[in-house]
Amino acid sequence: MRETSKKIGMFDASMQFINYGKFVNTDETGQEYGNFSGGDYALNIGWGRPLDSVFSIGANFKTIYSGLQEYSSFGIAVDVAGSYFNSKRQLGLTSLL
Repeated sequence: MRETSKKIGMFDASMQFINYGKFVNTDETGQEYGNFSGGDYALNIGWGRPLDSVFSIGANFKTIYSGLQEYSSFGIAVDVAGSYFNSKRQLGLTSLL
């Protein structure tokens, strides 16, 4: 999903998912206690806009959930970047914070 506005820039949203599959739950002697599964999920919201003809900036906000057996975690992450691109020299530089 993307939405563009010339004044404020471009927005997007995405969802990422990794499924680790099913596992057999055992103890150290090999006794089976059923199955469990695991996976990671991330919901991303991004923004970017050009500052002028050669510089642009952007950022991503991410909420992250991970679950494996009875354990789970939740996290928040932010990526911020700036880019320079000179088409005459075919030179592009990006810095990620």
